[in-house]
Amino acid sequence: ELDSVPELSRVWIYDDLTCVCPISSLGALRNVLQGHETDLGLVWNKAKSAAVGHAEDLDAVREACPNLGDYYTPDDNWSLLGVPMNGRRDDALKLFLDESKTQLASLSLMRSSTTALALLLFAASFCRAVFLLRALGPHPMLDLFDEEVLTTFERITGVSLDERDRRQVSLATKYGGWGLRSTAKYAPLAHLAAVSATKTTTELMLRGSRWESVASVSALPSVRMSLESESARKISVSSFDDVAAFSKQQAEMSKLLDRKLAQEHLDGLVTSEDQARFTCVGSTPWVNGSSPPRD
Repeated sequence: ELDSVPELSRVWIYDDLTCVCPISSLGALRNVLQGHETDLGLVWNKAKSAAVGHAEDLDAVREACPNLGDYYTPDDNWSLLGVPMNGRRDDALKLFLDESKTQLASLSLMRSSTTALALLLFAASFCRAVFLLRALGPHPMLDLFDEEVLTTFERITGVSLDERDRRQVSLATKYGGWGLRSTAKYAPLAHLAAVSATKTTTELMLRGSRWESVASVSALPSVRMSLESESARKISVSSFDDVAAFSKQQAEMSKLLDRKLAQEHLDGLVTSEDQARFTCVGSTPWVNGSSPPRD
């Protein structure tokens, strides 16, 4: 059947592969990867590959896998898929914030506000940070990113938002918001979901590292901060058992937080007119003619 598929549709991309093995097994790993080149028609781009290990192992790595692009020790400033792997969370988030400021500033200068708003929502706000949130967890610098996003929204729309307006803009669109979710509020849940999904592998990797005294990932600082966060408290999550109760962990926890934040906003509106206006803005409440469900 594969022979009937057009040639261009049979192009495979083997990207972002991470292998972990002892130095003694590097030769065998090299043979496996090179075998894939022959058997599957894949190309191993050694110039874009990197190895991470102790300085004393560099010669062995070079001998087993020559022509690699880079070699890092655990103390070097290196990252994996954009996530810092040496504990330098502050540096990584500062770089992310600086890059975001430049990107957001360019949106404010676009001639089409409709295009700028679409790019803000779907490319330059919460969605751009999700991978970092899952990997790094809560951090004070995320509040600065959220502020930049909301300020950009004001510049694009030409509207000055008070605190109440900002809360509504940050709500999910189904609950009358603009979907510009707060990275600071959702970071703990994203991190817990990611760590929970990789708990077994992560605890295996902790052995032999500087964190080998940590018996469980629940004792890691970023995990403790996430479990103790206000967002986790809002949805009654205080342990990994609570996280594991969700089948689709990040999605389900985020939806529950969406509901909580929408209800809190509705409860905080003083007049019945404001409450009615908010109730009718979101697409789902508009269709159903009801407010966000109370718990």
